[in-house]
Amino acid sequence: MPDAARDAGHFDYVLNLSAIASVTASALAGDAAAPEGELLDLFLEAVTSQCGYDFRNYQRDSLQRRIRSLMLHCGFHSFAHYQRAVLSDAALFERLTAELPVGVTSFFRHPAQLRQIRDEILPYLASFPMIKLWSAGCSTGEEAYSLAIMLDELGLLERSHLFATDVSPYLLELAKAGLFPAATLDTNRGNYRASGGSLDFDSYLPAGGRYLRAPERLRLRLLFHRHSLTGEGIFNEFQLILCRNVLIYFDADLQRQVLQRFARSLHVDGFLVLGPQDGLNQAALAQGFVPWQPGSYIYRRGGACHE
Repeated sequence: MPDAARDAGHFDYVLNLSAIASVTASALAGDAAAPEGELLDLFLEAVTSQCGYDFRNYQRDSLQRRIRSLMLHCGFHSFAHYQRAVLSDAALFERLTAELPVGVTSFFRHPAQLRQIRDEILPYLASFPMIKLWSAGCSTGEEAYSLAIMLDELGLLERSHLFATDVSPYLLELAKAGLFPAATLDTNRGNYRASGGSLDFDSYLPAGGRYLRAPERLRLRLLFHRHSLTGEGIFNEFQLILCRNVLIYFDADLQRQVLQRFARSLHVDGFLVLGPQDGLNQAALAQGFVPWQPGSYIYRRGGACHE
């Protein structure tokens, strides 16, 4: 969170006059619904200009649903009151920026795709003296730790740099801690086996009470870093980029921009992995990506389709 946002536990915001006018009008109208139209535009503009979190090109219906859900969970039935509160209270603002990006993740999620990465992509990348991987939109870190486990089993972890980024400092702190709910253990075991894991998932994340704890040797290989896919550029050259089920919440123009950033961030012999639910195959092809295999949602910057 920006330093300017931390002062006696609250923000010092000055909204522009048009935003104040819209909020006042909304309050007078007794608006009990999530914002839409110009009101939503002004709110997102205030968040972006004051704090740098840019949600302006997220899909609007998704934003409205999540803002309404947050309003109700926080006890607000008027968006006017919620906006005033969230722009002046650090805890409410942090919760907003943590929950708007829709962080859906789990260990070895989409295991069939990860098995393909384990069996085909990582052995190909083993020829590099140093492998750089990027888990973009990592949420609480399960995907990044899953990658670290696969690299470890292939003997590649010690010469890999694994970057994991998210827009939310709150989610990144959870990821760095390496603690995960033990209630997910059975699902994690099944996904691990389905992804081609040959050892014991529990040996990597042993249960201790209510939590699974990632060992230090995995945590030390991961670099968690705040990065916004919507407004910040590239910061390295990677042989493997994973961004699964994040871009589905962006509008088409922002999807195109992010795919262009990935293309510039990818080594000429590298791979981009998108989520099966993203629906971005045509957008990826338009940006010059070529499927590794038909229907795999794994792409390269150029070259023939791998059969």
